[in-house]
Amino acid sequence: MQSQPERDLFANYMETMLYDGHSGSVRASDTSRERAEIEDDAGITAKRAEQILEHLKLRREGLTWFELGAMLKLHHGQISGCVSMLHKSGVIFALKQKRNRCHPYVHSAYRHLFSADQRLDEPVKTKATEEKDALNALLLAVDELLQAQTWNTIRALQTARALYKDKLDRDNP
Repeated sequence: MQSQPERDLFANYMETMLYDGHSGSVRASDTSRERAEIEDDAGITAKRAEQILEHLKLRREGLTWFELGAMLKLHHGQISGCVSMLHKSGVIFALKQKRNRCHPYVHSAYRHLFSADQRLDEPVKTKATEEKDALNALLLAVDELLQAQTWNTIRALQTARALYKDKLDRDNP
């Protein structure tokens, strides 16, 4: 049985987990994306998240994705997306010190047992995510500038914005 704070964290996870309406998958892989969509729609992803949280709550030292995968009989693609979204939403955190070359994930109920120097409170961003974030920031800045500039500046910014937005749309279908 989950306490109210755990239910609130899990609700936050369910909101955070969605990438364009579905949980994480490898963008360039149609099979990964299809798996995520099917499992999300069938409620499998939510059930998997609950199972992960149940296992982590029993282990103060946490579990790696590999250990969780073995316990739940899941392959890397099935476990990593769910763990990443739980991590992103703050329901779990990772430890900096690796175990068998993997970062252990720990339930947020045990956060007080580890110093900020021992924890990774946010998932590491991939190069692709960093590039996407940079483009989004640039688009936002251009949009703000477009609201108060001269005609020449507006035309130049509109052109630059269109070029970056087209690239972003092509790279992130």
